Amino acid sequence: MTAWLLMGAALAGPFDQPRDPIAGRIEYQPYLDPVASLSVFRSGNAIIPGINLGLEAGVSYADLETILAGKMRTRGTVLLGGGYDLRVGNFVGPVTQYWSVLGGADVFYNEYRLVGLQPSLGLDFPVVTTVGPKEVYALAGVTTSYLANPLRRVDWDRSSYFGFGHEFEYRLGFMVNPGRFHFGISWTRRILASGASDGFGLTLGF
Repeated sequence: MTAWLLMGAALAGPFDQPRDPIAGRIEYQPYLDPVASLSVFRSGNAIIPGINLGLEAGVSYADLETILAGKMRTRGTVLLGGGYDLRVGNFVGPVTQYWSVLGGADVFYNEYRLVGLQPSLGLDFPVVTTVGPKEVYALAGVTTSYLANPLRRVDWDRSSYFGFGHEFEYRLGFMVNPGRFHFGISWTRRILASGASDGFGLTLGF
């Protein structure tokens, strides 16, 4: 089981109205958010806690002539006691007043020595949908991952969980976004080579 306490921007959802138009068509809004997390990993019969600290920087953008919007971002976190996660991604899709669907690619390099996961370059393909106005909305999504290190790949023939690729993740959440400040709760389950990791989280950001 993994429990998460997160500060930072959400992966996807209705964005604050971007600003600063480019050529009269594309509006954008840069942001910078700290990231802090408390993780509890279950490895066999052992429960292993860990603290993650990092930073996320990016740009939310919207096309004024269509309903397309998205965000580009970089994020780096360090797992104190043994690990790190570095990633760069871009996510885009239709965003309306009451729903959105965003997908994209997230290139990452990470290592979690704390739970015996070796370093690997990887590529996430997340798809996240939201329902509700930007002030209050629910989200759900899935992510499939591909990793360069064969020792990090899930053997689906031996796994009791559904998924495809080299890792797989489910996500559910609820967000409140009254203005520049936003917060929410979320649940994730990521299927790893070592088993399943469940996450329960609180997201805070400005």
